[in-house]
Amino acid sequence: MKIRIGIPVAVGVALGLIVSIPDRAEPASGPATLFQVYEGTGWKIATGNGIKYLASSSWTIVFYDTASRTALTDHAKRTAYELKRQTGVNFYVTTNINKGSTTCPTGRVIIMRLTSTAARSSASQCHTTTGAADGSRATFALANWQNAKLSNSNAIYRRKVVSHELGHSVGLSHPSTSTATPSPLMRGEVWGGYKSLTYAAQYTPQDTDGFKNLRANASKLPPPTASLTTTVNGAQIHDPRR
Repeated sequence: MKIRIGIPVAVGVALGLIVSIPDRAEPASGPATLFQVYEGTGWKIATGNGIKYLASSSWTIVFYDTASRTALTDHAKRTAYELKRQTGVNFYVTTNINKGSTTCPTGRVIIMRLTSTAARSSASQCHTTTGAADGSRATFALANWQNAKLSNSNAIYRRKVVSHELGHSVGLSHPSTSTATPSPLMRGEVWGGYKSLTYAAQYTPQDTDGFKNLRANASKLPPPTASLTTTVNGAQIHDPRR
């Protein structure tokens, strides 16, 4: 922030003025566009897992084994298209088999797996040191995959769950709040989002807001940490860098 005094700082202290010591220069558009935003109605970024933004670099989707590739490829392609539409980032679905050597894949790789050993579907959220989403293991529970009772339509359920878990993979969490008609696909319950086969894989406007902020955060600064205010000669000195 700018120091809004027309006299030297030392004199300002003597007169009891509040002086803010700047950390970085603010853009002409002001502080509203300066810092990253992590949450809103119907969306939330997974900062609890270390993710703050989605970079513009492309992603690659691979498969844990041939059975997973056979079952998941068409769904992966549909969701990859949706993610590109939402973020402007390219997601390439390959035929590659890759079990991965670490818990967290790096280099923006998503390893998709359909397995009988998982009780429920899930996705890990891996990131760089600066908080960029960087890779994921998206695991789909075979028991749910085969259970038509979840939705009276396996195809609807499968489209929803793949888009939901890949939404996690690139950095979104379950929102804390949301509205209906339709509720966000990233809602904790499986029946968020659209309920028809045609639109089941698509993200809703509330999810779209999350993806927009996830991308916009790539060009913003993290919010400032708690600041320290001290009093010198009766004046409050506020240093946002402390």
